This record gives sequence, C-alpha cells and structure tokens, in this order.
Amino acid sequence: MNSSRPSITVFACVLICSTPCLAGDFSDPIAQNEIYFTQFQTEELHQEPISSPDGHLIAYLKVDPQDIGNRRLWVMERDGGNPRPLIVDSRSHIQAYPKWSPDGQLIAFTSDLGGETGIWTVHIETGVVTRISDRHLGADAFAVAPTWSPDSEALAVTEYGINTDHLLKYNLSGEEPDTLCQARNIIFPAWSPDGNSILFSGETHGDGSFWILSLDSRAIEPLNSDGVIGFYPAWSPDGEWIAFQSDPGPHIYVLRAKGGSPVQVTDDSLVTGARTVAWDHDGEALLYSGHPLAEQGARAHLAIVDTTGQNFAILADVTQAGGAMNVIGRQTPSWSPDERFIAFTSFVEDTTISIVEIKGGDVREISPGNGQTFSPSGDEIAYVHGNALWTSSLDEVDPYPITLALPGDIIRPHWSSDDEWIVFENRNTLWKVSPYGGEPRPLFEDKGLAFTIGWAENSQYFYYISPRTQGTQDAGNDGWGGLWKLATTWASPPEYVSSNVGWWTDISDDASFVAAGGLSASQGLLIQRLSDGTSKRLLLEEKPGHQVISISVSPSGTRVAFYLVTQWHTHTWIADVRNLINQSVSLP
Repeated sequence: MNSSRPSITVFACVLICSTPCLAGDFSDPIAQNEIYFTQFQTEELHQEPISSPDGHLIAYLKVDPQDIGNRRLWVMERDGGNPRPLIVDSRSHIQAYPKWSPDGQLIAFTSDLGGETGIWTVHIETGVVTRISDRHLGADAFAVAPTWSPDSEALAVTEYGINTDHLLKYNLSGEEPDTLCQARNIIFPAWSPDGNSILFSGETHGDGSFWILSLDSRAIEPLNSDGVIGFYPAWSPDGEWIAFQSDPGPHIYVLRAKGGSPVQVTDDSLVTGARTVAWDHDGEALLYSGHPLAEQGARAHLAIVDTTGQNFAILADVTQAGGAMNVIGRQTPSWSPDERFIAFTSFVEDTTISIVEIKGGDVREISPGNGQTFSPSGDEIAYVHGNALWTSSLDEVDPYPITLALPGDIIRPHWSSDDEWIVFENRNTLWKVSPYGGEPRPLFEDKGLAFTIGWAENSQYFYYISPRTQGTQDAGNDGWGGLWKLATTWASPPEYVSSNVGWWTDISDDASFVAAGGLSASQGLLIQRLSDGTSKRLLLEEKPGHQVISISVSPSGTRVAFYLVTQWHTHTWIADVRNLINQSVSLP
C-alpha cells in the first residue's frame, strides 16, 4: 500500500567512519546522516537477528536455501565468533521469529513442527525445547510471531480466524490461554516494556495501521503513524520508541511511542529491503535482516521454457529493478487457453495487469491490479484490485467487480476450465466464488490453512498445499507441506497426493506432474512426475544469479511460465540510531 513517508534524506555519498568498528566478521561502520550501519559478512543465509538482553549474544535463523525445512535457531558471540545451533532436530519443519525473554533465559519462536503452527521456547543453557501453544494458530509459520511479557512469565500470540483474530496470552506455567482481545486483524503483537499495553498492526485507519490494547481496560485505540502502514513493530527497551517495517521495500522506520511522523532508517542505498527489526539490548541500535543491493540495471523478468529445458525466452521486464518478490511472488502468470498470450503483473510505482503475445512479444496493459487469471474462453481476465476480485474483457470494456472488498489480500485466483468457479487465497484459507459474482464460500468446512496450486483433471479437482502431510515418502521435503486435492463437483474429503517439492508449486492440467521453484538460483526449475516421483531440475544458465518464482504450467503441459528475480538472500545488519533518537527537539 502506498503512502507518503517522512524520512531523513539519505545522500548519495557513503562515508566510511573513523569510529571503532565491531570485531570479527562485522564490516566497518558506514555512516549516513549520523546513522552508523554495520553488516555481518557471511555467505550463509541469516535472518531475523536479535540481541540477548545483556548484549553478549546474537541469535538468528540459519537457513539452508536448498531446503526450507532446514531453518534453525543459532546463536553467536557479539563479535560474530563461536556460532552454534540452539536446536538440533533432523525433523523437517520451519522455525521463525525468535524473541528473547527479558530475563535472558529463554528464546520463544514459531514452528510448524507436526504440520501445525505453534509457539515454542528453547532454554539457552540446557537446550530444552517446550511447546507453549495448545492449538494450531490458524496461519503459516511466517505469519505468527510471539511477544514476551516484561516479567518473562507469559507470551502473547495471535490466533488467526476467518473473520476475527484472537490475541491469546499463554502463561509459561501451563494454564489454558486467556483471550486478551479480538479484532478483525491482529498482526505481529508487541508487548510494551511497562507491561501495560500490547501494540499490533491491524485494520487501516485514518492515521495508519497500528493499534494499542490497554491490558487494564481492554480498550483498543489507534496509534497515529501519519498514515504509514507498518508491520512487525518492536518497542525500544525504555518504551519511548517503536521500530517497524513498511512497504515498499520493505524498509525500517522509527516512531515515537506516543505517535507522530515516522522517520525512515534504511533505504535502497545500502539494501533493497530491510525486515524483522529488533532493538539492541541498550536501545541505541536496531538489528534487522537486509537484502543485498541488486546489480546495476537488474530487472525482474517474465520468462518461459519448455518442460524439456529447451526454448528458454524472456518475454517481458516486470519491474524497473530487481527484488520484486513481495509483489510478483504472491501472484502467478496466467496462460490464455490457446497459449498465445500470458497475463502477468508488472510493478513500477504500482501493480498493473499486462498481457504479452508469446510469438510477437507485444505487451499491452489491461488494468491496474494484480493476480490475473484467464477465463476458459480466453476473452476475459479476472484480477485483484482494491482487495476485491474484478473481471475485465481484453478490450478493457466495462470491468466489473465479482466480490466486494474482502478483509486481507486476495492471492493467486484460479478460474476453472468449466467456468463454474474462481478459487483464491484469503486470510490463510481457500475460497470459491462464481465468476458472475456473489458471496465467496470457503472451500473447506474447517477453513483450514492452505495455499493454492490450481485446477486439474477438467476442473474436477482443485489442488492445494497444506502444512499437513501423510505418508513417509519424501519425508525430507515435509517442510514444504503436503500436496492435496479436493473434488469440487461432488462431496468428498480432501485426498493426500504427495509431499510438496518446493516453492510456488503448480500442477499440469492432466495432474501428471508438478513444477516448482526455489530460494536460490542453484535450485532452478524442478519438474517432478507424480506417478513415480522421478524429477529433473532445469538450471537456467542464460540468467545466472536469478531464481525461479511464481510457476505457471501451460494448458498443454509442454511449457512453463515464471518470473526470474535476483536470488533471495539476507544479511544481518545493525543500525546505530542513537544520534537519531536523541535529536528529540528536531524530530517530528
């Protein structure tokens, strides 16, 4: 969502400062407008750094880009020395969003071990791991983050629902959780250092998206962030400041706890994006994950290749610069039924639905929006605009809404070949709606967590990914969840198909094979047959350093369309903001 963002101007010049630098593998500080940035230099994939309360250790997620299920909590000394795992567990699962307890004894984190998203703790000294939550929290592991009470005796976390979220409080002593509040959206809660309130990102209001729950009165009040939409907030130790991330980028901002105009800390001069911000132990610096700068002139591209690996071609640029995964990674290209055209989302200042002719390469813009899907006749496109599902003819005449605006984003709509339904993701589950309009209906009675793959077998089945898996085959891939199918023309329970094989999975129309991308260029495009599990990996040497995302198999099953983006990577960064937050008179 676009909004104006007040910020300190970051000049083009970069100064290597003369202040003492951090030891070990941290870079020399880079000074920009009295903010000092240091980067932990490693070829490993590190995410979500946090400092121990005494400042002696940094915890982080060490990620194997070839296996999302191998995402583990590690710690290292403050100078980068003695890195070591906190949790050694060979079972495939995701760990995310570590949060250090204020007393320094435990780290809480999110995990989907066993196919259900929950909150766990690990003891720093003993390594004992304990599950805290007593239920599936209604979203994937990357949507759920815990927050500690100041006395280290409780954790608060969101339980996501279809229409209403609940903020739960879990005491470490093991009682049933208390429901602190409910609201339409409760995203990434953050407990205040004085223990009196919990901040979270929720429904947008006139001054932003942050809300504060009073734990005394249970009243929920909006917090003014001057219209900036923020996520993943973190309180400074003294409770005077709030750090958060905001798109585009995203980038890191700081805001006075009483509200006002945020001040931008990071920008595109050093990283293409910055996320998962945490305050350092002394409240004078911020730790965050930073995405490296894209190469000069880098673009994200729409490309196609035969399933044999032949006839690779780039059809269009979809962004002016690399690093567009936040936009195009959530919406897949769509083939026209005759395979003459591909509809795709391009992004410059906002998202636009465009169509490219495969043979001639001509590109035509259709409408503002994203999340395109061709009708079975090929003369209409359904797409997302303003949190509603719309449809438009290819001549752009009289677009009309299929749905009203829905809470949360509509992701990856798929139009069935029999013209009966459009299925899409919304608020962590799947919905179907008639292309002619009407009230969307949940695809599952229990409204379970799921991600779209697509229609197959003449629209008799819709295929999707669930965190739940069955069977023992390909157990090493269980971190990607399971591939399931649901009959849509008769009542029957979902059927388990196989373990999922990667990111952005799509299935051929005859359900004979799946195609998937990955988090690094070395993973290329994976093609795997469902009948016997045989697979091949297509490495696209024409575009080295690019990863394959948002897969779309052609109706004939002979070609695959996808986006190519510079490969996803993050480094641990520390931004010393003491000069910034001490300018109390000059800051808005």
